[in-house]
Amino acid sequence: MSNKLKIGIIAIFSLFFIQCRSVVNPNEWVISTGTCWNTMTVSKAGDMIPRLYTACDRMIILPATEMGMELECETKFANRVAGKVSITGQWKIVNPELFIQSAKSIVSSPTDGDHKIDVNALEAIENGVVDKILIDIIREYTPTKEAGLDEKVLETELGELAKQKVSKRGVEYSNMSANINFDGQTEEALGVISALKFYKSNGEEEFGKEVIKAKAGAPHITVQPQITVETEE
Repeated sequence: MSNKLKIGIIAIFSLFFIQCRSVVNPNEWVISTGTCWNTMTVSKAGDMIPRLYTACDRMIILPATEMGMELECETKFANRVAGKVSITGQWKIVNPELFIQSAKSIVSSPTDGDHKIDVNALEAIENGVVDKILIDIIREYTPTKEAGLDEKVLETELGELAKQKVSKRGVEYSNMSANINFDGQTEEALGVISALKFYKSNGEEEFGKEVIKAKAGAPHITVQPQITVETEE
């Protein structure tokens, strides 16, 4: 057999071998190691998925798409007012190496036959890492804010803080929506404060105080304007 024929056969075999191998999906991160996770390699979309040969070869596939997020955090506002902040939104792994360093349990988590991390394992990681990052940010932020903080302000400022805090964690948050809840007594107090501000802005602060006092002592109050009648003498 001539050398040219041998080279041709090898080339055809190599091409067939390569075509049979899967490539990295744009919606996934493929992270592999040949050193039992002492070092890592991230394969780009379109690259061939690495093959595992040695005892120390490992591979894990993580989602590269946005994931839904929903959490509730008990926290304190200024003057130690207790409240709950509920957050819905999305999170995404943007740097898988940093993310794995923040969530080392990933490398020992169960995977399926295609090396994709188990859904339940990913949810546990989300609760233990992704949610915790945001909860820590909330509990650091709210003690400097009054209990009547506008929810839109909370969303905006938490989003900016998250960008600063998670740069070394390999994740990012987006489309966050916040909701603040207090117990009945605190909600009632906030309502009174809001009402007083309204009366004051309209130059009726003292009148407002009387209305609020009367309302606090009765289930219903009707306020009628005073009418002055002038008579001819």
